[in-house]
Amino acid sequence: MKQKFYKVLTAGLILLGTGALVAQTNRASLGLGMHSPVKAKKLPNPARFSQEYMGIPFLAPNPTTSSFNTSAPRAFGPEVKIGQTLYDLQTNSSMPTRILNHGNGTLSTTWTFSGEAGTPWSDRGMAYHYYNGTNWVNLPDYEQASGITRVEGTTRTGFGSIGRISDVGDIIVAHNAGTPSQALVVSRNPNLTETQNWIVNVETEMSLIWPRMAVGGPDGKTVHVIGLTEPTGGTFTGTPFNGINGALLYNRSTDGGQSFDQTMVQLPGVDSSIFDGFSGDAYAIDSRGNTVAFVSGETNTRVMLWKSSDNGVTWDTTTILSFPFEPWNDQLTDVDGDGNVDTLDVADGNFAIIIDNNNLVHVWFGAQRMLNDAQEAEQSYSFFPGTSGILYWNEGFATDDVRLAADVVDDNGDATIDVVIDYPNDGPVPYNAGLTTFPSAGIDADGTLYLSYAGTKEGADYRPVGPNYKHIYMTKSTDNGNTWIAPVDLVGSEADGFDQFAEYTYGAIAKLVDENIHLIYQRDGFPGSSVTIDDGAVHPNGTENDIVYLSVPNNFDQVGLNKIAASTIEANLLPNPANEVSKLSFELEQTENVTINITNLLGQNVETISNANAAKGSHTVSLNTQNIPSGIYLVNITAGNAVSTLKLVVKH
Repeated sequence: MKQKFYKVLTAGLILLGTGALVAQTNRASLGLGMHSPVKAKKLPNPARFSQEYMGIPFLAPNPTTSSFNTSAPRAFGPEVKIGQTLYDLQTNSSMPTRILNHGNGTLSTTWTFSGEAGTPWSDRGMAYHYYNGTNWVNLPDYEQASGITRVEGTTRTGFGSIGRISDVGDIIVAHNAGTPSQALVVSRNPNLTETQNWIVNVETEMSLIWPRMAVGGPDGKTVHVIGLTEPTGGTFTGTPFNGINGALLYNRSTDGGQSFDQTMVQLPGVDSSIFDGFSGDAYAIDSRGNTVAFVSGETNTRVMLWKSSDNGVTWDTTTILSFPFEPWNDQLTDVDGDGNVDTLDVADGNFAIIIDNNNLVHVWFGAQRMLNDAQEAEQSYSFFPGTSGILYWNEGFATDDVRLAADVVDDNGDATIDVVIDYPNDGPVPYNAGLTTFPSAGIDADGTLYLSYAGTKEGADYRPVGPNYKHIYMTKSTDNGNTWIAPVDLVGSEADGFDQFAEYTYGAIAKLVDENIHLIYQRDGFPGSSVTIDDGAVHPNGTENDIVYLSVPNNFDQVGLNKIAASTIEANLLPNPANEVSKLSFELEQTENVTINITNLLGQNVETISNANAAKGSHTVSLNTQNIPSGIYLVNITAGNAVSTLKLVVKH
């Protein structure tokens, strides 16, 4: 039987037709954030995907075209670096709840953290950060991994979700990767203050991994948790649960996580006649009052919704996207029996879910396509990593009536997407997904839906060694999901201080949207995750990954539309990174008053270098960095109406 409790790893690339890309895959174990490599032959990688192969041919897409100049200055930010981690795998599939907007100006965040440069990441655990309405508590200490204290002390955890218990405090539920293994770790902060005074319990009666949590109930103290039983195979030593190798089970606490009155419950629809197993993190959950709902599915299963209107007592199931081969057992994907293998439209296993103000459920997931043209001993099949699109469904839609909410952006408008999707030397496709993935959703008091996702940025400029960078995009719907605005690249404007040539991914929106959309994401200089690539030559394990907070006005589609883009100054910094000095070179077309200053990523001025007239021609200015602490800074140059912003890395 194929192991179905982890994310697929790329095993080879095969050219199809005029440029579609297919990757043969099998289920190699990610373990607790680790993986077993898969070896296979890879054929040449086409770098451009036509529109024919980018989207999935479901119903006609909503108007998510690229008529919008997504690279224009947007007036978002500034970014606030709130943490750092050297462990850069924030999820195997769906993003958990990572940020809470409490509705009173305060925020709580969490992320999977480690300060170690590589395996086994023995200090891996959940970091926590709190915004008190004025400041991020413990900044600047938390800006560096060395200043971060994990929630769980010495217990090794990961992949946690955060919630707020009414009149009690914040709660984080993660999985235990220490001793005893395969158990939930429930951490509660009962003070509702800046103090991180966590009570940590290892719930051994719930032998589950990769949990997801949502908080609701009539008094705001019900904790709903879903997670997987330990499977067998790979690095795991569990046993099938009622015929399912890694079963998705439900658990409930009605007292804020102090005790659980429902544990290890197999709900209707979690059935071995449908699923032979579930993959880690390939599910998402939400709760509002007495309504709780979760969704699960992946490349070789149906997508199913579970919903309860009585706080988790009774459940109904709905199939969102059907799958013709159940349970999956390496069948040939010949749907009509004509002897020809068919390509199937499926989910990528990365979900977002929101229960709206009327208790109706909305679901998003990454588009994917798969086929199986040979029954093989290693139980492999193929998927198309050149697929793109974030698909959308709500309870007003029928089964298989899934629609395109957002897509990869064709920045130059030539009807092709110019990207490389994989690493050299038979390296993997980052995140084992398509060009668009990691949806996260929020909602405001008026019912407007907000969606963020990671989308591949086209063009050779956004291509380091290997695949193109991903950026964080945002779209929204004001008519209950019927139409969606053109997606906006939130981090694509250098004029607003963003480093366009970086990887932005694992974005998570706070469910509650007010005047602003509150989100956090991970940022570093390499596409993909070093944990799953595990090749220091292309993605070093010791890479410092920033955890960044960004506040975006809820009218982000209008902000900056009338802003006149300033002309730029041709400028350069060498050396960069710098230790004692860096030379700033720039060219002026005419005599101008030139202002040069250095700011940190919070927008705070570190040093003013110049504010004087300069003649037409070439100029070089020495920037003394001896007294500037190690870190990332922005060098801002203004000459009349012309501006330029360069990133400066200081290393001592």
